[in-house]
Amino acid sequence: MPRFARRVRKPSAGLDVACQRFEVGCFREEFLQNWGEQKFRGYMLSQGFWAEIKMGDVHLRLFSEDNAQGVQASVYNVNSKTWVTPSETVENIEDGKDVAERHAREYLKQITSLEMPVLEWKRARST
Repeated sequence: MPRFARRVRKPSAGLDVACQRFEVGCFREEFLQNWGEQKFRGYMLSQGFWAEIKMGDVHLRLFSEDNAQGVQASVYNVNSKTWVTPSETVENIEDGKDVAERHAREYLKQITSLEMPVLEWKRARST
């Protein structure tokens, strides 16, 4: 074995994985009791909605979500894999839906002459 190679230390046989999981779970419960669910941002997405527009060769996804950076709205062009509008901070999820819809409508007016269809907002997976 070369001098510069590091040896990987194996954990001691006394460590119990189930015990470690239990301790982590207890820590989370204690954290939530002390700080409350609203202040806990352990997950990237705490709640949100998304909608999809497919018209001809236009494919957009609209997002309104409460994530680690706050409540934000954005529009993504799936075909070009670019953001039509980057994340914009909004007051709440409903305002985010309105803002994303407005941005998508403006974008569609620029590139097509078609009217935007009625949107069906879906709950995001992580919520």
